[in-house]
Amino acid sequence: MFRLPTLPLLLTLSLLPAVPALAQSTATAPAARPAPAAPLPAWEQLSEAQRDSLLAPLRDRWNGADAGQRQRMLSHGQRWQSMSPEERD
Repeated sequence: MFRLPTLPLLLTLSLLPAVPALAQSTATAPAARPAPAAPLPAWEQLSEAQRDSLLAPLRDRWNGADAGQRQRMLSHGQRWQSMSPEERD
């Protein structure tokens, strides 16, 4: 006659109701929405130090660029100025 190991079978069957609870606890909670950022100042409202810190990387790129790269930078700037605000976004 075939005899089943009753203890392991009973343990397995007793743990089955816990499986859905485990699956639910491992699900990630939805990410909280970030707080709305405060509006940033217009360029004219920035201090001279803030403006300089924003332009410093561009100044460094300009000074390290050859004539062709400088021309491309100027072209990009002119094209940017001709774009509408919707096109810039």
